[in-house]
Amino acid sequence: MSYSYQFRLKIIKLVTEQDYGIREMAKLHKISHAIVIFG
Repeated sequence: MSYSYQFRLKIIKLVTEQDYGIREMAKLHKISHAIVIFG
């Protein structure tokens, strides 16, 4: 019971961090893209 709960928490944490990382990357990509256009 507690094991599967821990496991689920770990999965959720991984997915959340991955999603956050992807969004951060997209933000950085947009910024660098804007620099290329306006620079």
